Amino acid sequence: QAAPFNVLLDATLREYGRYYLGFLSAVIEHRLTDEDSWMVYVALPDDTTFRGSRLVIDQRPILTTRISGAHRWVGMEKIRATRREYYWRSTLERTLVDTVYRPKLSGGIELIVGAWARSQERDVDLDAVCDYARAVSGAVSRRVGYLLTRLGHQDVAVKHLGDLRGQRNKVLLDASSTYGEGSWPREREWGVAVNVPEHALAGWLRQ
Repeated sequence: QAAPFNVLLDATLREYGRYYLGFLSAVIEHRLTDEDSWMVYVALPDDTTFRGSRLVIDQRPILTTRISGAHRWVGMEKIRATRREYYWRSTLERTLVDTVYRPKLSGGIELIVGAWARSQERDVDLDAVCDYARAVSGAVSRRVGYLLTRLGHQDVAVKHLGDLRGQRNKVLLDASSTYGEGSWPREREWGVAVNVPEHALAGWLRQ
């Protein structure tokens, strides 16, 4: 019998412990982009019993990534797939954080910044965004602080992440370095090296 894909996903992955559907897959499900992907992106903990990084469910390729540290396992929600069955997915807020945590799994910098811009049309809990960012890492928190500032939410960013401002170690805005290495300008407040052309970044933020 045919079953919704996410029911099959849950039935397969729950045998290996906790998981969540995330990254580009969650960006798509939260309607933060008009793009689609046949590849499915899933997070698993370091202590999972699953070995390898890929599997196939209902002919769809699944790419898994490990997330270490119990403190990073925040911001997941149980989503109803049918009347009786559920699956786990990152919340809207955690999805935004994960895009700058693992950009290569999230569709690339243009899609990511566009998703942040589109999220402004939604009821986003910005306090939770900052809390999740801090739970993941300092570098992710500074990227989030920078993006929130560019989107007009500097007050929220400073309230929750302000102690991270002014640090001297370099943090790349785009950890995947889509536009290559080079001498990129370093933004002063959050200490983020904006390794994306400003005209492109400004355009994506206006989406």
